[in-house]
Amino acid sequence: MDETKITQKYDFLECEDGAVLFSQLVEALKRGAHIQYEGDKTLFLYLNKYIDNLTAYFERHENISIIPAGSGNELYYFTLYHPVLRGNYSVERSSLPKEHILIALLLYKAYYIDHNIELTSVKKFVALIRVDMPDLKKHVQRLLVKTKGSKERFTETNDIRIEQEVQRAFKNFHKLRWINLKEDDFTILPAFQRITREFADYINYIDEWLKEE
Repeated sequence: MDETKITQKYDFLECEDGAVLFSQLVEALKRGAHIQYEGDKTLFLYLNKYIDNLTAYFERHENISIIPAGSGNELYYFTLYHPVLRGNYSVERSSLPKEHILIALLLYKAYYIDHNIELTSVKKFVALIRVDMPDLKKHVQRLLVKTKGSKERFTETNDIRIEQEVQRAFKNFHKLRWINLKEDDFTILPAFQRITREFADYINYIDEWLKEE
């Protein structure tokens, strides 16, 4: 192989801080993080600059694909894992539990459909479920119990269970870089739109879906 082509193939390691940035990228991909400008400017610019060679490297050596989504300032990257060969990535990566997908759908509904764009607090989101979604709250409670595999019944006095599960879900969303989370405050990142790729039908009819489940 031509020496120039070999150098270009691994140019992502030869650039300034290339080894450090590559290591950070591997760690981020291992935990399922979405890479975007707003979430991590330095890592995003690194990946975006060397996207062709990095994509080829991960597909060849790690059996994963780096997928672009969004556009302009909301461009982000995420990974798809080939079902049979996952290389060394299977240890740290796991899918979101069903109850956290449910909470993500409710957050999407609250923020994008119901236009609660001032929603920046986890506690306010919990209060919104309790107070502003009274018709859906009992269905949320029931589904959280169902997905946890518990025979326990929710009551009006133990709404704390909803708050606890929301807190766990938001920590997962931060890990995926769907949101930025600092204590109780959060901001939604462009990659949160990923949920529309996977669950668009549920988002459009979430009220009916919750009641039918």
